[in-house]
Amino acid sequence: MTYRTAGGRIVAGHRAPDADADADDRMVRLFDLFCGPHATYLMFGSPAPNAPHTYAVPRPGRSAPGPCVVDAHGHARTVYDASAGTTVLVRPDGCIGWWGGIGDGFGQQFSHTRLHSPGQRAADPRT
Repeated sequence: MTYRTAGGRIVAGHRAPDADADADDRMVRLFDLFCGPHATYLMFGSPAPNAPHTYAVPRPGRSAPGPCVVDAHGHARTVYDASAGTTVLVRPDGCIGWWGGIGDGFGQQFSHTRLHSPGQRAADPRT
């Protein structure tokens, strides 16, 4: 089973993949972070704002101020096709709501409310 397009890219609307992460010296699954009636934000290589269900995802051996889960084996970075500055929004249904860079206008163009409103769907910013 794959979570990617034929070109190998993960896109909005696809099921969010799982990966192991280190949270305060205990291993967790990203799926555990996604559980509940909330969106989850993963911010790769940059600090996360102090907001509910928002996590920085630093590389192995690094840390970040604020809430973070360390990409213990580099798997999360791989399955999310992430580089420094990539932000991923995982919707409450466990699917990708948005994938893009910090400078892609996420804060200006999309809002938590719009992504969860009936009939609204985030576009893939990579196309």
